[in-house]
Amino acid sequence: MGCLFSFGKFTVLFVTIAVVFTLFAGALTVDMVLVMQEKEPYFFDPKHIDAYDEPMLDDIYQDLLSNYHKNSDAIRNIEKDLIALPANQSLEVVFGKGSEIDISASYMGGYKYESPFDYRAAENQKFLQQLGVTPETLDQLKQKVKAVNCISFEKEAGIRLGFKEDKDGTFYYRYKVDLPEDISILIDSCLIRTLNKEMLIEYKGSGRGPDCIKSDNPEGYDDRGFLRKWYDLLTKDGKLIFKN
Repeated sequence: MGCLFSFGKFTVLFVTIAVVFTLFAGALTVDMVLVMQEKEPYFFDPKHIDAYDEPMLDDIYQDLLSNYHKNSDAIRNIEKDLIALPANQSLEVVFGKGSEIDISASYMGGYKYESPFDYRAAENQKFLQQLGVTPETLDQLKQKVKAVNCISFEKEAGIRLGFKEDKDGTFYYRYKVDLPEDISILIDSCLIRTLNKEMLIEYKGSGRGPDCIKSDNPEGYDDRGFLRKWYDLLTKDGKLIFKN
């Protein structure tokens, strides 16, 4: 049994290497033929600049969409509670166990980040007064946020409801309030996408700029990936590129 398993692994590895080698060798052959015909290479264009990331939201989009459909009314209603919060420069709260939260706030007179922060502890009430937030308000928000399978909220240059964290940032539902006049600035990004007429989804994290989906190649340049080019070559592009 062990020998059979080892043989199977070896076979899979051998086939994988053979397929990869064949694809690259085939791509080089196609480009050499095109160059000999004084045409532009199809796969390996030396002018290509591969300087952008894939959209962050692709893998989690269906989860965000499904959760929104199940809880759409409750999610929309939370917007009213977040709008009613004091207009501090920023306020972000991640709910934990009991009355513990992670809090990041920038307000008139200071800035505070603390994790964990017990919003019911007596020594923290003066700070909550500075924010204009009560423990009761946070209790109500926690109940509503958790009920729609979310973990946090943020009020800074817009209003967001945190759905899921990963190691670099958070996936949010972003309400369509306080948006720039030119919303296309936001949509042209791998970090934000329209969910529907009332809601955007957004990823915020360290080191993820809003330009990460913008190619550095000239407008109209062919930015397809290697495998996508193979698919197109075999289905529709083959007759065109080799046509005299």
